[in-house]
Amino acid sequence: MSTNLTSAGNPQLFNRNEVKYPLMQASYGQREKGTRGQLKQDMGDKYNDGIYDLFVQAVDEVIPGFFFIMEWVNGQWNPEAELVTWTLPDKFLVQLKPTSSDWYKFKPLDLFEVSAKVGGVEREDETLMLWVSIIHSIDAYVAREVIHRCPFDIITIHDAFRCHPNHAHKMKVVYKEILAEINESRLFEDILQQITGQKVETLGTDITTEDIMNAKYAIC
Repeated sequence: MSTNLTSAGNPQLFNRNEVKYPLMQASYGQREKGTRGQLKQDMGDKYNDGIYDLFVQAVDEVIPGFFFIMEWVNGQWNPEAELVTWTLPDKFLVQLKPTSSDWYKFKPLDLFEVSAKVGGVEREDETLMLWVSIIHSIDAYVAREVIHRCPFDIITIHDAFRCHPNHAHKMKVVYKEILAEINESRLFEDILQQITGQKVETLGTDITTEDIMNAKYAIC
């Protein structure tokens, strides 16, 4: 029985299908219990109680400081905020409002009773919405840029893209180019500066444009 090896020559414990959803959900702020549950579901018989610690170690090795940065960003939330804004490179203005809604019963003129869903600003003392909203806003920016730069019709929902098969390769290249530009820019740091009003130093990364352009997995 053959064993897959990592680039460092070590046995590969995880494969992409086993870690995609746990990593995606953890990166949106899911806590340990939920991540353990997703790992157990996706790994099946390979799962044991030590897998979660190995998963966290692997994430810290591949994306150093990721969880620390996520917690720091969410820690910048202002519990008194009714509106948080930032502008993306294409001049799109993001407006984040901590809102909530619920059903209420009314009795106009004491004649009859009606139910209506009412929404409004609800201040949050602690929330994950800042980190998640930044991610979503960058996803949307990428989608707009793909549509803008490709001279052919594209159908997209969030981060899924479809086009005529003749244009698929071109669309994939454009998508990677946009990711590479973001990687070389200060987009994330600039967003944080707009939100906090404080200078944010450039975060280092070992990922290069060549890494992104040669990546096997992008969109397909």
